[in-house]
Amino acid sequence: MALLALVGAAACSGHADCPQPITHALADEHLGEPCGLDAHCSAGLSCRSIYPVSTGTSSFGANACTVACESAAVSCPGGSTCATVGRIKSCLPSCTSDADCRTAVSAGSCIGGAADAGHCERTSCTVDAQCDAGFVCEIPGVVCCPAGAQCLFAGPIPGYCRNPAATTDGG
Repeated sequence: MALLALVGAAACSGHADCPQPITHALADEHLGEPCGLDAHCSAGLSCRSIYPVSTGTSSFGANACTVACESAAVSCPGGSTCATVGRIKSCLPSCTSDADCRTAVSAGSCIGGAADAGHCERTSCTVDAQCDAGFVCEIPGVVCCPAGAQCLFAGPIPGYCRNPAATTDGG
């Protein structure tokens, strides 16, 4: 646990004590792309917590711009399919191979593709080496541990493999 606090201290240098994550705004994101708020998504999409990231006792939403499809009355936009990630049903881009999930903005993997339409999930990461060439690991937030406190989790929240030339960081 002391090691986690040290990692958090290093990640938080220059910041005041901050038990909540320092989030970065991602602007004008399309279906299936990572987001932080509804306002970061294209018109008609909302930012839903479909990829939870556990940090000990709490969980931060590693979110995606999408449309809820829990009801049979909801049809997904063209080029997408209703997929269950965790226990959440959301519209995500359709795919038959990993290549279908690589956008100008972020890298992804095709889950359940091949013969039938699968769905794209963004590639999560903690370091750049986990990303394809041309992509870097963009961390959505940092959890800081105040000096002298015992924190169950401190440090960078796992992020996504993103193209730095195509992303907008408003944070």
